[in-house]
Amino acid sequence: MRNSSNQNIVFGLLTAAVLLFICLFAFQGTLPQIIDYLIKFGQSGNTALPSEADLVSFGEEKEVGDLAITVLGVRRPADDLVQGAQNFDALSDGEEYIMVSMKIRCLSAQTACPLNEIDFGIRSAMAEAYPPQHPGNYPEVDGLIKGGSINPQDTISGGMLFTIAKADGNLLLFYPRSSDDVSARAWFILKD
Repeated sequence: MRNSSNQNIVFGLLTAAVLLFICLFAFQGTLPQIIDYLIKFGQSGNTALPSEADLVSFGEEKEVGDLAITVLGVRRPADDLVQGAQNFDALSDGEEYIMVSMKIRCLSAQTACPLNEIDFGIRSAMAEAYPPQHPGNYPEVDGLIKGGSINPQDTISGGMLFTIAKADGNLLLFYPRSSDDVSARAWFILKD
């Protein structure tokens, strides 16, 4: 009886391993596409809209954790900034680049403030959430903010590049994108 029970366990484990192998083989081309979709459309957290009282206007500073962020301007479209870059992607007719200029200040007096550009996003009226383009892909574009850290009580200025739908309006920049708590985010109105 014990021998039969052990055989059933071994058979079950072998069956599970074979099924897992078949699934991995069958979906090997699809899995990277799914991951790319999730990253592109910012599905890493809740992107519900904030109340109007939570919106921050151009030129106003908003403190979020150890950072103080101010949106200084928006360039839309910003395709001309990117066209000469070696990694320039020809966008579909319905897409365009947008550059958001900002300054970010480290509020800490003792420790550097970590900054990850992927933690910023744009939310649109069409309910899309767009991550920024990686600045390393556009070395020819001057002034892009790169991830890393900001020295204590120091300020950096620059821009973040996004790809959005041309038809999108009522754009909001939000930070941090990784937070599931909408009220813990800063929401900046992007006028174009």
